[in-house]
Amino acid sequence: MTSQQARTPLEPVPPDEETRGLETIDVYVSDLDPKETGRVLKFIQKNCPQLENCEHLKRIKKTFHDDQSAYLVNISPHNSKNAFTLTLLICSATAISRAALLALIDEHQLNDVIEPRINPVPRYAPCTRAQFEQWKMVWPLSFREDPRREIKFIEKEIAVIKSHIHTVFQLSETAKSNGEYSIAALIVDPATSTVLATSTDTRRSTCHPLRHAVMNCIDRVAVREKATKTLVASIPPEPVDPADTRTVPQKRKVGEIDADIMAVDGDRSKRDSATILVPDATGKAAYLCTGYDLYVSHEPCVMCSMALVHSRIARVFYARPSPSSGGLGSVYKIHSYPSLNHHYKVFRWVGEGEVDAVGDIDV
Repeated sequence: MTSQQARTPLEPVPPDEETRGLETIDVYVSDLDPKETGRVLKFIQKNCPQLENCEHLKRIKKTFHDDQSAYLVNISPHNSKNAFTLTLLICSATAISRAALLALIDEHQLNDVIEPRINPVPRYAPCTRAQFEQWKMVWPLSFREDPRREIKFIEKEIAVIKSHIHTVFQLSETAKSNGEYSIAALIVDPATSTVLATSTDTRRSTCHPLRHAVMNCIDRVAVREKATKTLVASIPPEPVDPADTRTVPQKRKVGEIDADIMAVDGDRSKRDSATILVPDATGKAAYLCTGYDLYVSHEPCVMCSMALVHSRIARVFYARPSPSSGGLGSVYKIHSYPSLNHHYKVFRWVGEGEVDAVGDIDV
């Protein structure tokens, strides 16, 4: 840990592929005389079914007789030492029957060279160092660690995250005092640490089942973006002097029309118990929540988790899990489904004593 890195009260919610245990499939293998390696490899390449989705498996396992350790090595046909055993992976046991494989071996006069047997090997490629260290004991594996999987926060980042989380807790208390579920959310532009919108759950006051805090907050960002685009489009450009080719039309910046956005939005922000705040300082118009962070008191449900996918959120920080309805770790992990066209990072805030104050709400 560097001088700027700090222990953080944040726990990542990784995809299942990073936390799953060892699963195996059956393959045919055979112990092999090192001098026959080249010959047998050619036979396998030309006659045996190809291994599919098994790029993570090494073709050859070398087992030393003294400690039974397994390694991949460059095999030389001229290596005739007997201090180790070579085991060659032939093909999947489901791709060809044992009888058919024996017939192929006999046809190529390799009966004295190849004696196939079934052996389990890891089904999936390891995603983490811990998986690799465990699974390689079953069969040698290829592994390249992805540095992006290990997410570290420096002290300055933790301080900003903590500040936003505390804001969410305060909003939760306000919602509770107003007779609502004590669920609150806010959306932040991490580039400037600017709060773009805040919201609370309003299902009770509106008698509307979709008025979740996260949905309200996303709606606030959408309203702001729509109003911004409408107002920018309606502003006529400054007059252009035909004689001066250097003169170009000028547009008002997003920050300059924020008051107009609030005027257009009217009482809707009050009705939804949400607030639109000053847009980011860069004045850039993004697609909904692209690149933004969501802070929420409770784990979003499946509906809200999917809404965050469609909104292109970048990161989600939540405090309380939702054991029976959570879409970001408790029941499902919507943020990491391979079939979806957008994924985002999820972290759970586990600050001592602070999470308890929010209370358990699983609706």
